[in-house]
Amino acid sequence: MVVRHSGRGILALALSTVLLGAGVSACSTGNHQAAIAQHSQCEVTGADTVAQAPEYMAATTHPDATRAACDVLAEGGSAADALIAAQAVLGLVEPQSSGPGGGAIALYHDAATGQTRAYDAVVHSLNNDDAVTDGVDEEVRSIGVPQTLRLLRQLHEDHATMPLSDLVDPAYQLGTRGFSASARLAGAMEGNQRPFRLSKPGAVLRNASGDRPAEGDELHNKPYAEFLREWAREGGLSEEMVANMRAELLDQAAGEEYVDSLLAEWQREASAPVESREALCTDFAESSVCGNPSTATGMMVVAQALGIMRHLDLGRLDPYSEEDTQVARATAAHMMTEAERLAFTDANTWMDDPNFDPQRARAYLEQVVTNEDYLRAKAGEITQKNSVDDPQPADLEGFSHHGYEDSQEEGTAQITVADGQGNVAAMTTTLQRNFGSGLMAQGFFLNNSLDNFSADATPEGPNGRRNASTPRTMMAPLIARSGDTVLGLGSPGGRKIPSYNLKNLVAMTQWGLSPAEAIAMPNFGADNRNGAYAETMYGEETLSHQGSLQRLLREWGQPLTVGEADSGAGIVRSTPDGWEGGADSRRGGAVAGG
Repeated sequence: MVVRHSGRGILALALSTVLLGAGVSACSTGNHQAAIAQHSQCEVTGADTVAQAPEYMAATTHPDATRAACDVLAEGGSAADALIAAQAVLGLVEPQSSGPGGGAIALYHDAATGQTRAYDAVVHSLNNDDAVTDGVDEEVRSIGVPQTLRLLRQLHEDHATMPLSDLVDPAYQLGTRGFSASARLAGAMEGNQRPFRLSKPGAVLRNASGDRPAEGDELHNKPYAEFLREWAREGGLSEEMVANMRAELLDQAAGEEYVDSLLAEWQREASAPVESREALCTDFAESSVCGNPSTATGMMVVAQALGIMRHLDLGRLDPYSEEDTQVARATAAHMMTEAERLAFTDANTWMDDPNFDPQRARAYLEQVVTNEDYLRAKAGEITQKNSVDDPQPADLEGFSHHGYEDSQEEGTAQITVADGQGNVAAMTTTLQRNFGSGLMAQGFFLNNSLDNFSADATPEGPNGRRNASTPRTMMAPLIARSGDTVLGLGSPGGRKIPSYNLKNLVAMTQWGLSPAEAIAMPNFGADNRNGAYAETMYGEETLSHQGSLQRLLREWGQPLTVGEADSGAGIVRSTPDGWEGGADSRRGGAVAGG
């Protein structure tokens, strides 16, 4: 078995899988934390390489989750099986970013049919939201009806080959036997006071001494482990599970009527179907790039930006190579950032739950996101050495809006997998911000995703808070196809998600980079209409081309900030020999295959 750590140049982890003895498979994963679960058969060694595997591959934001997905794939499980196992583990080892209390979006490419379908499981407001929000604590009022478990159950029903109980067992074993706190989890807990306001529920996030954990400290979360096992057995939420959550939530915050409505809807929907929909696809660089068609999700930014970029001839702007790292040319970064800023301008004005006003959603899609004349005109506004000053959103004939409002989001995670049958899946999950609402039940946090509604919007306006409605989110998992090549990718990162995905997509399709090289390239892009960033690597900028990129972007008028930009991206791509992949080790991710 071999696992290879990233060096300074290649920031993606790699892994090979071998068979031990008679039909016993084992997967190797690792990162700088060397967090190896006691139940795993993994072994770790170090060397620099690119991830390649002949049959299957998984990439996630945490090595324990990657290990769980890899073990499932090695046993012949499907991409859906691997997603479920990985997400169950992520809810344990990255409780600040995702879990049963949040929402998710998944893309699934079925190799047998050639179809790519989208599963939208973003949280939504209560059916009686306007009747139960008075006098409720803000933390409680921010919680939408969780949907992640519902999505996992649907993926299992549609595409799985293994029992749910087997798929949650890796998380159960880690939760009961113990797991190591990652540097990211320890840092998130150190910088966020909310989890430590909790008494009994929050005890699972303390080390053996009852203190905030440091990196490497052993943690246990038996309530979460038992919750998952019962959910797998029930196929939904039992009366006992609901009663336990109710008691814990009301012990932490006020809002009895709201909590009762929330839990009743969650329980009622737990076994209801999540309808898959035909993915929205757009052409770019001889590829068909597909994502979730909902006008409330980050695919709107991605699709519109790609439509603009089609007219910018980015393929001629090959990146620089410096210290074994590819660094984007300032001109390419500038034009891509401009395209993203223009897309954000429209998105943060018009994004909305398509079920509330289908005609307005259709107008946004047809007149803006996929309108070739409009996209060509927006590309014409972009010049090489000047930034667009205060871009304005499009007007939709017959519809009004409340104005532009920046998006806010941070607590997300990513899983990208390909199975032995050629199926590819990409899933992004979220709590909205780190630790969501800050309220914990049964060992996991509940989201604060309803904060994503626009504060200044009326209920009738785009992204206004109303009954039974989904707020906007920048989650945007993607699957792209070009000939026989299938590419799955996605990233956490809140409002930076579109730019992370676009940088990686352009790097692979236009500049010929591998998944690992694309992820390793210093990040850049827009995160709002008047927000742009360029990553500073390794604490201070030592890459001269990246330093020049930052200087030129400022000179050209970009509203630039510099600093860390740890995407957490996960990518798998088919090759004539199997699969290649990458995961962002800035965030501690790992990629595995066999």
